[in-house]
Amino acid sequence: MSTLLVILFFGGWLAPTPFITKILGFFLIPIYTFPILPYITKCTLFSPIFWFLVKLNSSLFFFIWVRAAFPRYRYDQLMSLGWKVFLPFSLMFLLVVAGLLFAFDAMPTRL
Repeated sequence: MSTLLVILFFGGWLAPTPFITKILGFFLIPIYTFPILPYITKCTLFSPIFWFLVKLNSSLFFFIWVRAAFPRYRYDQLMSLGWKVFLPFSLMFLLVVAGLLFAFDAMPTRL
């Protein structure tokens, strides 16, 4: 599930922004001077596999954290939550958005 989430919604193997690799490369310049790591270059350190694994691990951490932090709801509790909380909230939100659009004369019109 985390893999599909990363591929479909988080940009897959691409860096979040292009300048992040430059910033991280600037702070990791002393690593490249070690004789122990002669084969690590900026290209391999910030490769697409690196960004994919970072995104994958962060989404796995989030899923596991939510699963451990919140209790599991029973089916009757979910139905009660949906009917008593989410349905009134969504109808109220619909009325607020429609009212704001009408008040500020921003209602969509036909062409």
